[in-house]
Amino acid sequence: MKPLISLFATSCIVVLPYGVEESNAMPPNATDTNVRELLNGREFKEERQQLIDMAERAFPAFDFVFSDPKANSHEIARVFGVLAQVRVDRRQFLDHAIVGLAHSDASVRWAAVRLLEDIGSSDEASPVVALLSDGEKVADKVIAYAAAKTLSVIGGRREVTAMDAWLLGSAHRDDQHLRAHVKKCREELDKRLKAAAKAKAKR
Repeated sequence: MKPLISLFATSCIVVLPYGVEESNAMPPNATDTNVRELLNGREFKEERQQLIDMAERAFPAFDFVFSDPKANSHEIARVFGVLAQVRVDRRQFLDHAIVGLAHSDASVRWAAVRLLEDIGSSDEASPVVALLSDGEKVADKVIAYAAAKTLSVIGGRREVTAMDAWLLGSAHRDDQHLRAHVKKCREELDKRLKAAAKAKAKR
C-alpha cells in the first residue's frame, strides 16, 4: 500500500492548470496576495518550501484562505500540507483541520487528517474515527489508512473502543490490507495508552 499512499500524497501537490509563474527563490512578503500566488504555483515545490520558510508570517494569509468561500480545494489542501511541515505552534488551525475532515474533496480530508496527526490530541480524535469508513474509491481508502495512523498517535481509550467496533463492522469488509492496518494501529494505540497509564502510576 505504500506506493499508493505515496501516489496520493503527490496528488496533493500536482500541477494546477491555472497556476501562476514560478516564484523567485527568495521568499516574498507574506501578504495575502503573495501567499495565494505561491499556493497556486504550478509545480508547488519551491513555492511550498517558501511557504514553510515563512512559518507563522504566513498564518494570517492562511486564515484568510480558510475564511474565503472562493478558496479552492487545492489551496486548502496545500495549506494543511504546509502547516504539517512548519515547526511552530499551529494549534490555532485545529478547528480548520477538523472542518477539513468533512470536506467534499478527498485531498483536503487527507491533508486535514495528516495535520491532526501532528498537532491534534485526544480532544480532536473522535471525528477522525468517521474517516475509517470513508468511501470505496482509491483516494478514500488512502484517507482511511491515514485516519487509522492518526488515531494511533492522538486517540484515547474511547477511540480504542471505536476501532474495535469498526473492526466488527462491515466497512471495507473486502479490503483485508486496510482492516489489518486498522487493527495494527488499534494495537499501537492501546499499547501507547497502557504505557502512559503505567508511567503515570509510577509518579
